[in-house]
Amino acid sequence: MKQVYDKRTIELVSEVQSAIDNGEISTSNPEKMTALVMALFEGFSFMANLRAEDSYFEEFGEYFYQKAWSMLSTGDTTISSGN
Repeated sequence: MKQVYDKRTIELVSEVQSAIDNGEISTSNPEKMTALVMALFEGFSFMANLRAEDSYFEEFGEYFYQKAWSMLSTGDTTISSGN
């Protein structure tokens, strides 16, 4: 499992780097950005599966998508309290 996960991580870092090179997103650290977006996606997926009986996916799916896109487009990998 770790080998599959590591391979997918390397592929995603490459995709992030390609998007940076094309001017589509902005980040100075594609590895950190990839890890952050993957963690966001994994956490969302975990919670959505736990709460399959309610509208968690519908309520929070767009929010998580927008946050991930905002992080990618601005290159913001900082963690802050609040929103």
